[in-house]
Amino acid sequence: MLKVHKERIVEQLRKSDLSPADITFDEKGNITKVRYRDSGMYFQITQDTQRYHAFTVVYTTFSPKFPTYAKGQKLTIDDVTKAMENWINSELKAYRIEDEHYDPFALWAGLTVDFDNADPFTPDEILFIQNKLQEASSYIEKDTELRPEDITELTSAIRFLANEVKTAKQRIQWKQLAITTFVTTIANLSVDVDKQEKLWALIVGVFQESAPQLIEFVQTFMLNAP
Repeated sequence: MLKVHKERIVEQLRKSDLSPADITFDEKGNITKVRYRDSGMYFQITQDTQRYHAFTVVYTTFSPKFPTYAKGQKLTIDDVTKAMENWINSELKAYRIEDEHYDPFALWAGLTVDFDNADPFTPDEILFIQNKLQEASSYIEKDTELRPEDITELTSAIRFLANEVKTAKQRIQWKQLAITTFVTTIANLSVDVDKQEKLWALIVGVFQESAPQLIEFVQTFMLNAP
């Protein structure tokens, strides 16, 4: 494929919400395969062996076993980029929605999250933790013993952690960030020690079954607090 044609492909990818990390290019002879991550979804462009400006397109559809669909013969580069746009906005979009969505069965049953390793969180774990944080935030917003500014500070900290969990490269780093954030935020509130312990107990209650390692630290902190 000519470099000018490669530039058209890259331009089309830039127009989408895909990032460079989402796409790999596999070039073999006159065949270029544009693959989405490490998946069965790809858009394949075959250049005519006799002409630089004629192409054939084959792409996978979002169906069991990723069947392929061939589109036309001797397409122009304009035809190719339009076909790619349609593929991104239909077949690939449907795949990404399914791939990035949490598993409702797992969420219903509950998860036990291991915070003590260097792996990133899975999509199910991210949503599960965010739901737990939202649960804690809902309790705090209804707490009549807290001043409005204390509620704002706590809920802001929770939103920060909910956002950070999406991009955390290592779950143990997020665990350390969560602990530091909770410790610092609760210590800075205009509440007495008894209320601090109640807030820690709230966090314990929300994460009790799903994050035993986080809870173990929290309980130790409560016991040793002055």
